Order: sequence, then structure tokens, then C-alpha cells
Amino acid sequence: MDPLKRRIDDGEWMDVIDNATNMYKDRGFEKGSEEESMGVLEKTGNKDCGQFVMRYMMEIIHDKELDFANKLTIHPLWAFSSTLFVMAPSRKKKNQIEIISENAEFEQVRSLGDDIESEDAGENGDNNDQSEQLLEMTEQEGISRKRKSGSLETQQSQPYQKKSRKKTARCWPYLDTVEENNQTIAICKFCKERIKCDPTGCTTTLNRHVNKCRKENGQTSQALLQFQPIDVKSSEVTVGNFKYDHVEMRKIISHYILVNELPFRHVESFMFDKVMRTATPFWEKISRHAVRKDCFSTYEIEKNKLREMFKYIRKINITTDMWTSSHQKIGYMVVTGHWIDSNWNLNMGVLNFCNVPPPHSGFIISEALFKCLDEWGIIDKIGTLTVDNAATNDVVLRYLKQTFSVRRSLSIEGKMFHARCCAHILNLCVQDCLNPTEDIVDKVRDGVKYIAASESRRIKFAEISKSLGLKCKKLILDVPTRWNSTYNMLEYAIQFKNFFLIYSTSDPGFKEYVPGAEDWKQVEGVCSFLKVFSDVTKVVSGTGYSTSNLFLSEIRRVKHIIDRKAIDPNMHVREMARIMELKFEKYWGETNLVMSIGAVMDPRFKMKLPVFCFPTLYPIASDAETNMSYLLNALNDLYFEYCREEKDANKERNEYGVSSSDANFIIEQSETPQGINDYESFIRESGGILEPTKSQLEEYLSEKIIAPSSKFDVLAWWKGNSAKYPILSKMASDVLSIPISTVASESTFSASGRVIEPHHSCLKPETVEVLLCGADWVRELYGLKKLKQEEKDIIINLD
Repeated sequence: MDPLKRRIDDGEWMDVIDNATNMYKDRGFEKGSEEESMGVLEKTGNKDCGQFVMRYMMEIIHDKELDFANKLTIHPLWAFSSTLFVMAPSRKKKNQIEIISENAEFEQVRSLGDDIESEDAGENGDNNDQSEQLLEMTEQEGISRKRKSGSLETQQSQPYQKKSRKKTARCWPYLDTVEENNQTIAICKFCKERIKCDPTGCTTTLNRHVNKCRKENGQTSQALLQFQPIDVKSSEVTVGNFKYDHVEMRKIISHYILVNELPFRHVESFMFDKVMRTATPFWEKISRHAVRKDCFSTYEIEKNKLREMFKYIRKINITTDMWTSSHQKIGYMVVTGHWIDSNWNLNMGVLNFCNVPPPHSGFIISEALFKCLDEWGIIDKIGTLTVDNAATNDVVLRYLKQTFSVRRSLSIEGKMFHARCCAHILNLCVQDCLNPTEDIVDKVRDGVKYIAASESRRIKFAEISKSLGLKCKKLILDVPTRWNSTYNMLEYAIQFKNFFLIYSTSDPGFKEYVPGAEDWKQVEGVCSFLKVFSDVTKVVSGTGYSTSNLFLSEIRRVKHIIDRKAIDPNMHVREMARIMELKFEKYWGETNLVMSIGAVMDPRFKMKLPVFCFPTLYPIASDAETNMSYLLNALNDLYFEYCREEKDANKERNEYGVSSSDANFIIEQSETPQGINDYESFIRESGGILEPTKSQLEEYLSEKIIAPSSKFDVLAWWKGNSAKYPILSKMASDVLSIPISTVASESTFSASGRVIEPHHSCLKPETVEVLLCGADWVRELYGLKKLKQEEKDIIINLD
């Protein structure tokens, strides 16, 4: 390869120029005019340096970023090289312009020198041909300048003037311009309207006019395409128009922050901004202050939606509880509403999570709760209030019951207003059951901790259990504050009771944690109790289904196990049964109307389930009959209240709810004409009108029950039979929405513990309420389930 060409390809341009300068100086070249330069080139007949310079100049001109005008003043060969370039001979005919593409221009001109070199080798430096080439280069000079700088005549007529800026406004392709009286006039190609152009160059008016004409003529700009998945789990996409809406984006980000319980500063993180910019180039970064404002806006919007919906709900049942933040040392009260909507869907929502100032007495809490209910406008719609068994709550219920009784808004004189949390009562019974065996439970817990503390112990214990063929592969370490976790630990430990003794022979340190034979009997007795209580707690603690209709059969199961264990041969088991029976009689010694009427409203049970359960709950026959009569009277009174309310509502509709189309057929009379009264009497005497012989309640109870099934949906059944029982279905809707536990409210405390973490302990109570209530409402908006994060059992695998 030619050394000069190689160096050109390597890009060592300045070194090559220096070498070319020295070459021309050796041959008598000095800096001068372009004519002198060309004369030297013609005299020497050596074109190798000229070819190089021409190629080099093409590189410079092709690179748009280089300032060509300044380069001419730096080096003596720049002027000469520019002359050579603009006079480069064309391989076409004389005076014919060669049109080449932008990408191919550089390679074509770069190879031009090689073509000339091959021609020179064949002609042996013929001077006549060389002169002809120089003439062609002179002609090509004008062509190149015209192609590079515009019209040659324009350049000569307007020297040193700034080149006119290219018109880039989107309106110009649709406008023609003319000059009239030193004023530029734009003529629309669509409507031919003449518009004066702004002397400052502003095109706002022109753009507005063109956009209007384009729409009228059916020409619109091409919309961006948006590819959206048909399904979250599917890879198929649909094509639609895309328009970036920053307002909608901020709304969705506020939902994202609330649902995932994230801090406001999350949107200012580098990676969040990176993700958003990768997703859309239109993303505009927002601050934590803007997100906080958006979260408050979302809270207000969803709250107004909920308040508007409550106008069409008959009854709303409430659960409430108190909680003190360990980081803020502030007392909060959570208020949760439960209701069934017109589509017979069970709904639950956190209404308030507000700060209650000390002291947390019954009067203060009742005032705070009444204020919350009044703010939502549901004072006259409260059906049942479910609370735990704290003594303060009894005072709260007494104050509220007095207030609501004055307003006459409680059903059957408030007999169903107070419902005790059944899960809390079961917990109290279990704690009384575990207290006599606390030492044994601690010994089992410490033994499991001892094995879990060392890997070598776990391996050795696993080898022993494997050699003896035990199928169980794990131990569980409980969370001491949760009795169901303790039950799981004891249930698994019982399966290893023989291995505890065998392992202690190989590890003397484990002997103090091995329960004796009598201790294991007590553990087995505790587990026999706890198994029933664990199953019942799982049933009554549900929030996604109706529970008021299920508890009567479950509480009968609890009473049955207590009565059976009361005559157990083991003295410790009998003692535990005696303690549990006292606790049971304290809370369920009298008829619980909520769970009894709830069971009657289930078409699988009706009155059959109370007849089956009451003899077990009330062993004395007279007590069972008394409670059964009390249930029937309360059931009839509640139904008659609904009938009376329905009659009043129909009367009001007849007076004020007549549509404009029906008004034409209404005769303005204060009394029914006597002729119509006579006709009605005749029809009744002749038997033309059949009066209903049974009420809807009596008809419902007289029908056969539906075969019991665990998959039966009681709400779906009432939805399908609401036309048959229009009044009774409303009663069933209000009763079946009653929660019999405060688990829904207590689960909010788990979320509050995550929101009010040590780094967020300075949050104001108003902000905490927005975060927790807003998160609950937005989850409901998208059909998401509430996050349940609680302390989990520690599982020790022995595989």
C-alpha cells in the first residue's frame, strides 16, 4: 500500500500535510495565489500530493462539525487544497453536473485521485491532457460552489450577506407567500385566504389557521401508535392511539405510592426516574411535595365517591378499635365500615384512622367515634357496632346507644347494636387454657430454640429422626404473643416427643428441655382444645365472606368440646375445661341475637340450626325454650320494622316520586271517588282479590332448607330470590353484612406499623390517615387484596 494513502486512512492528517508541504518546497513551491499554485502543479506534473489534498479536503467538507473557513487560515496548503477540490475534473462530459448521494459523495471523490493516477500511468504525463483536465477543473469549480453554497448568481449579487434561514414552521408547506407593498402575504392553499405575516417572524396565527383548514379538509397529523397487552399474562398486543397525559400519570403514581405504602421521596430516586424515562420519553420528573399533594387529592376524590355511595346504602355496620404507635406514642382509632351493595357484594372499607387525644376514656372515644360517623353522614344508618371486650368499650357502647336511641335509628330498640368480637373471646378462653401449662409450654419452646441454635444439633437431630423412620421433617418455633402459633409448635413437637429423650442421651445439655411423660399428656390435652379453637377462629375471622350466619354452628362446637373435656379422666384437662366454661358463660350465657338471626337468614339453616344448637348451648330445657321464644319474637319484630319502613317509603314515593309521564294520568282529588270504593267492596266480597295469607318471613321459614354445602354462596342465593322476597331480602342484606370479629380493623394496625416506621415517626396524624385510608380505597378501586404481613412461625427444616 502507498505509505501516503495508508497514513491518510489512519487519519494522521496534519503529519501528511507537513510532508506534502516539504515535498512542494523541495520542488520550488512557495505560498502564493491559487494561480501560482496551479502553475507549480502544471510545471511539475506531479499530482500525488494534489490527489492527497483533494481527498483530505473531501473529508473536511464531509464532516459538518469542522469550521472550514478557519482551517483555510491555519496552514499554507489549505488554500491550495481548496482550489484543487473545487477544480476537480468530472468523469462526466464537460459542463455536465455530476449528481451523487450524500453518503456516496465522500467515497466517490476519494477514489477520484486513484483514477487520475491510473490515467497518468497510461499517458506518460502528456501535457495536453493535463491542460484539458485543468480546464475541466475550472468549469467544475462553479458547479461545486453552487452545490455547496447555493446559487452562484446569488453569491455574486449579495456578497457578505447572511444566508436566509430555512423556514421550519409546520404551516409553510400549506401556504404560498407573495410580496405586496413591502409586506409578506401568506395565501392558504386550502381556502385561499390571504393572511399578513408577522414582521417578527411569529407563526402562531398561521399555524392556527392551517390546523383549522386541515381538519376541515380531513387532513390530520399521524398519531403515535400505542401497543397495549390484551391481558397482563398474555404477550399479545393491541394497537391504538397514544397520547401522553402527565396529569393522568401523576394520578397513577399517587395510587402506586399509596397501595405499596412507599415514602413520598421514592419518586425522587434515581432508579425510579430512570425507569420512567425508559418507559416514555415524555416523562417529567416530579418532587416528593407534588406526590404528597397528589396523594391528598386522591384521598379526597375517593372519599367523596364513598360518601356519595353511602346515600344509597340502607345499613352500615361498624367495627372499631384503638391502637398506640410505638414510635410516635400517639393513640389512633380505626373505624371500618361493612355493607352489602345493590349487587349483593360484601364490601369493607377503612373509613377513618384518626388521632384520639388522651385520656382514652369511654366518653372521649364515643365522642370521637360519633364525630367520624357524622362526618360521613351515616349516623342514622348504623346497624351494629362490633368491638372487643375491653371495659372501656362497654362505656363507649352505652353512650352511643343513648345517643342513637334519641334519634330512633336503632333496630328493635338496639338489641342488635352491640356485638362482641368472637375472635377476642376465643383468645381469652385459650389464654386461660394455656396459663396452667405455661411452664411446660416454655420448656418445649426452649428445647426447640436449643436445637435451632446450632447447625450441628439440627443435623444430629435430623439423623436420629430419619433413622427411626419419622415422616415429619420440621420443627416450628412459635411467636409467643400468638396462641395459634403456639398451637402449631406444640402440635409438631408432640410428634418428636420420643426423639427428645433419645437426643438428650447424646447431648447432655438438652436434658433440661425434655418434658416428662406427664407433661406430654398435658400438652396433648391442650392441643385437643386448641385444635377446635384454631378451626373456629379461622372461620369467624374471615373478611371476604359473610360470617354472622356461620358462627352459631361454630360456637356450638366450642361448647360441645368444653362439655366433653369436663368429664375427661385427666385432672389437668378437667381443670382447663372448668376455666373455659366460666369464660363461655360470661359472654355467651344469654342469647346472641346477631349470630342467631344471622343463621336464620341462611337458607341452609333457617330455624333448624337454632333448634339443633340451643340444647347444647343451654343444657336446661326451660332455658333453651326461653331463648328460642326470645329469638322468634326478635325476628318478627325486626321483620315488621322493615315492613313499616317499606310502607312509609312507598307512601312517600306515591306523594313525591311521580314521574312527569305518569302525572298526566293522576286525577287531582283529595279522596277516592265513591264509585271506585263501591266497586272495590264488590270485588273483595266476591273473592276477586286474594289477600296474602303469609308474610314473606313465614313463607321463607316454611319452605324446605337447601342441602348444606361448604361451597354455597348465601349472598348469591338472596340476590336471585330478592324479587320473591323484596322486604325480607333487605333485612337479610343488613344482617348478613354484620362482622362478628374486629379482625378487619386490627389488620389496619399492621399496615400502620409499616407506615409509621422509625424513619417516618414525624408524620402528622392527618398524613397517616390519608396514607392508610387512601391505600385501602385505591386497593378496592383496582380489586387488590390488602397486604397481610404478620409475624410468621420460624420453621426449622430437618431434611
